[in-house]
Amino acid sequence: MSVGHEAGPGTNEDLIRRMLAAGDSGDWSAVEQIWSPEIVVHFGAADLDRTEALALLRSAYAAFPDMRRDVHDLIAINDKVVLRGTIAATHRGDFQGIPATGKKVTMGQIVIFRIADGKVVEYWEEADFMSLMQQLGAIAGGDGSE
Repeated sequence: MSVGHEAGPGTNEDLIRRMLAAGDSGDWSAVEQIWSPEIVVHFGAADLDRTEALALLRSAYAAFPDMRRDVHDLIAINDKVVLRGTIAATHRGDFQGIPATGKKVTMGQIVIFRIADGKVVEYWEEADFMSLMQQLGAIAGGDGSE
């Protein structure tokens, strides 16, 4: 879905689709080419610079190597692209101190990307980490426990 412009090659929407595909395939050099050197990632309460954000992203893919996004909505308006989607993955490595469980998990997310000069310069991500931690058994509720 696109609002405000066409969704073809070279558009902000296309840039985000290419970035997501690069991350899902482990092509970190492509992700780095799409991210501005000065990118700021607002991840929950934390503001991460490029190095911190790449380290976090790589560690997430190390813990969940088959991670893929199902994009439900991708809306582009002017310099912003909004993504609403679901992440699906299998917990195969250490994540936040939780050893691999082998569990398949899903997590909803909403992300707003800001684009300037063909690069992602800023983004805000909100994801359902409470549900993720429940599914991993780290907190009560995801596996029927009380």
